[in-house]
Amino acid sequence: MESFVSEHPLTLQSMIATILRFWSEQGCVIHQGYDLEVGAGTFNPATFLRALGPEPYKAAYVEPSRRPQDGRYGVHPNRLQNYHQLQVILKPVPENFLSLYTESLRAIGLDLRDHDIRFIHDDWENPTIGAWGLGWEVWLNGMEITQLTYFQAIGSKPLDTISGEITYGIERIAMYLQKKISIYDVLWNDTLTYGQITQASEKAWSEYNFDYANTEMWFKHFEDFAEEALRTLKNGLSVPAYDFVIKASHAFNILDARGTISVTERTRYIARIRQLTRLVADSYVEWRASLNYPLLSLSSTSEPKETSESVVPMISSTEDLLLEIGSEELPATFVPIGIQQLESLARQVLTDHNIVYEGLEVLGSPRRLALLVKNVAPEVVQKAFEKKGPMLTSLFSPDGDVSPQGQQFFASQGVDISHYQDLSRHASLAIRTVNGSEYLFLLHPEIRLRTADILMQELPLLIQRMKFPKKMVWDNSGVEYARPIRWLVALYGEHILPITLGTIIASRNSFGHRQLDPRKISISSPQDYVETLRQACVVVSQKERRMIIEQGLRAHSSDTISAIPLPRLIEEATFLSEHPFVSCGQFSEQFCALPKELLIAEMVNHQKYFPTHETSSGAISNFFIVVCDNSPNDTIIEGNEKALTPRLTDGEFLFKQDLQTPLTTFIEKLKSVTYFEALGSLYDKVERLKAHQRVFSTFSSLAASEDLDIAIQYCKADLVSAVVNEFPELQGIMGEYYLKHANLPTASAVAVGEHLRHITMGQKLSTIGTLLSLLDRLDNLLACFILGLKPTSSHDPYALRRQSLEVLTLVSASRLPIDLASLLDRLADHFPSTIEEKVWDKSKTIHEILEFIWGRLKTFMGSLEFRKDEIAAVLIDSATKNPIEILDTAEALQLLKEEHTEKLAVITTTHNRLKKILSSLKLSMTSSPIEVLGDRESNFKQVLDAFPGFPKETSAHAFLEYFLSLADLSNDIQDFLNTVHIANDDGAIRNLRISLLLTAMDKFSLCHWESVAV
Repeated sequence: MESFVSEHPLTLQSMIATILRFWSEQGCVIHQGYDLEVGAGTFNPATFLRALGPEPYKAAYVEPSRRPQDGRYGVHPNRLQNYHQLQVILKPVPENFLSLYTESLRAIGLDLRDHDIRFIHDDWENPTIGAWGLGWEVWLNGMEITQLTYFQAIGSKPLDTISGEITYGIERIAMYLQKKISIYDVLWNDTLTYGQITQASEKAWSEYNFDYANTEMWFKHFEDFAEEALRTLKNGLSVPAYDFVIKASHAFNILDARGTISVTERTRYIARIRQLTRLVADSYVEWRASLNYPLLSLSSTSEPKETSESVVPMISSTEDLLLEIGSEELPATFVPIGIQQLESLARQVLTDHNIVYEGLEVLGSPRRLALLVKNVAPEVVQKAFEKKGPMLTSLFSPDGDVSPQGQQFFASQGVDISHYQDLSRHASLAIRTVNGSEYLFLLHPEIRLRTADILMQELPLLIQRMKFPKKMVWDNSGVEYARPIRWLVALYGEHILPITLGTIIASRNSFGHRQLDPRKISISSPQDYVETLRQACVVVSQKERRMIIEQGLRAHSSDTISAIPLPRLIEEATFLSEHPFVSCGQFSEQFCALPKELLIAEMVNHQKYFPTHETSSGAISNFFIVVCDNSPNDTIIEGNEKALTPRLTDGEFLFKQDLQTPLTTFIEKLKSVTYFEALGSLYDKVERLKAHQRVFSTFSSLAASEDLDIAIQYCKADLVSAVVNEFPELQGIMGEYYLKHANLPTASAVAVGEHLRHITMGQKLSTIGTLLSLLDRLDNLLACFILGLKPTSSHDPYALRRQSLEVLTLVSASRLPIDLASLLDRLADHFPSTIEEKVWDKSKTIHEILEFIWGRLKTFMGSLEFRKDEIAAVLIDSATKNPIEILDTAEALQLLKEEHTEKLAVITTTHNRLKKILSSLKLSMTSSPIEVLGDRESNFKQVLDAFPGFPKETSAHAFLEYFLSLADLSNDIQDFLNTVHIANDDGAIRNLRISLLLTAMDKFSLCHWESVAV
């Protein structure tokens, strides 16, 4: 297939010149890169400062960006510590923001019809400068080439006028245009490559940033620059002060790359820079205001567009309703939220206004949410009704004049009444006698309202009430939505409902697929909506798109290789495309030697690809499946393959870097990683786990294991590894690989790999993995409860509910006979007795944890299919804090109910009879003890003494045997009760008999028998 990129693609510098020329023609000022080291183009004053305040500004420039942490010693194909961003700032944001961007790509030779252009959710933020915005990463055939952002705040200040920022990754775009795998092979001009100009210095700067930078000097620089920024601000010089903030930020980046700033310190340094930028932002806005905002005269306002059909239609028959909210690309996770919101709010509006309809459906894709309602009635009839008002005596004085209370009431009803006699002139008022008193009634006649009028009022409000995880503004209308709304379609039958939202008036005009058919299309009626969009290459039904993807995954699988099932990725892919196409690509087999989990993370998290594996062995294969939003061609497939290679190369680089780092180095780094500030570092947590193990070994001999010693020593080591820093979800998993590489015991390595998994019933863990997982979760529970970080009904940031369930799962699966109360009491001694100079209550804390775990135990037992009465019977009034005893007792009770119903009936009948007798009798404190027992008392006492104690062996069988023995004892109890009169007149005899019954009652204490359903 022929190339879709010119045979003589632009050099890097000619490409830059072309893009700058394009934006110059759009009215942008062409700045130069700033003369200080900045971490991103946003730091340039042309963006950071000019985005503040109300003055309009348009600029473009190439910014050399320094990110010391991203250095790779000049060996990585596209990861650099010194690279370039071509930055465009448009303030205010034009309505055709995205269209202008795609036109700029065409200017450098990209025919978008032949490429897969994707706008991927990116909630951009830069905490260092207090800036955030909403927008997208732009992907070209799988490679991120640009960031588009609508700024919402700069310098921690919400923006008066919204700016749009475009950040081109010009090196990546050049790599694509020139078909280069490595940035160093890109032609800078006709004679020199990027590598010839920059690779040697890239290597040198990586060495300096990571190995040689004088940290003492850079710490001093940071303090000096921060202090000078403050001093300069005191003199009202915000622009020079900002330069010193930039310098301080670069000093921080150097120190961060050198690894000399701990996690806790890092947060503090960022907070200091953010505070400085906030002060600069405030000072700059005040300064521009003092100049009367000299550029403000260049601004213009937006008004709603005129439409030829602005009259609310007269509709007399039942018709279908269509509301389409057309926007710039919604985040994939927001589309299903929007679908749910639109459906719920629409049903509420229809119900609240008594609008009759037959069916309702909501469809959603990246660029649109559509409400379709079938057979909507043309009018709403509100039946006549009366409403009781106040008593007449409170409305009028004795002489008939309106009282002050009456004046307020009649004014609230919009009725002009000055005297009692005026009532007869108002047909909407009537007097009724209720229980002998006269009341004023308000008469509401039957009203017929046009449905179209109701919808005109309610639909714009409905859109504004929709909730998303984040909403934004994009123009001066103040309307908020997940992404900018660019069109509205509102049809009632074939008629337009000209609703207005901000600057937009609804019409019948929608738009087709952004690449395949971007033209404006006219929707004739709601019934034609789905098919009209289909003809414009939009599959608007999410169910149909999902079906296309699932069919494609099956089509690209075989008996030997198949897609790894990833339901969440299928869901995401469904909402990333308006017309999905499924295709297959491949990568070099050399990468298959990397950990499977790392490969999957790179493909899924970074590229949204479906990994494949060998069906028989489960080994990862070098094929992947990609869902495109354009018909795949050789260019698109090749582009996705090339986009994946640098990702895998980076994963390989990070993995090899970790393998070359001794585990002892990782352990040392844990000292600078905060666990909880009041409880020290992760290193301190590991030391605490070691102490926990020594205690635990007194509860279970399994814990006295050298393999467990080693597993605990290294269980958190990978948290400071390069791979886990990039992919936090691989913590524990990578630790297993690193322990095996260090030739440590396999059992220890496997345990480290297991201990952070989400554990469910039926999941098999090794013995060492079980013990390590249990100790880690108990430590987390103790830590959070000691610090007062208990979950609420709606908030559980540390996943303590899940961890409690996992504790129960681990104990159950391994059948560890542990008294949790005793264990927690011993483990709690390994925490400091005072937290933030306050002594925490050990007894209270452990009680709260046990209550919390026992609350989860109910849920856990329900998942094991115990019935509610069985769960209640073993938990109510239970003295044991051993989950295994609880579970075995419940299982024994279940067997008793299923296989020994007659014996269960005897037990419950006897228990209830005993309880009733004992509740009515009390021991006499004045009677003397009896010297000689009667025959019946003596025989009964012998029966009680011979009765076996509670089972020493913890098993369901042992508890069932106890229950069966209890049934036999119940017969003896009944015989005793039937032959003696407990409430004997002789106090000594009565006390003896009551004491015997209390002893008998104690034998029933394993269960709360009143709860058992017989």
